[in-house]
Amino acid sequence: MPIRLEDVDDDEVEDYGPGEILFTQGEVADHMYLVLEGEIELRVGGNPVARVGEGAVMGEMALLDIRRKAPARNL
Repeated sequence: MPIRLEDVDDDEVEDYGPGEILFTQGEVADHMYLVLEGEIELRVGGNPVARVGEGAVMGEMALLDIRRKAPARNL
């Protein structure tokens, strides 16, 4: 299922296809997103730890200027 995210930092809307990786664990966290449509899975060490859907905010760690704690993949 495609997802649509709003990049809260610059108000741009981004679309991702099924299975597409949005960001990876350890990369510099420089954007926070609002999920407009779809569902996203967050994983740590290859294990699912959370799912976020429409209306959720993710990537809020970017506000702290640190590295990503988990990768995110479109379901």
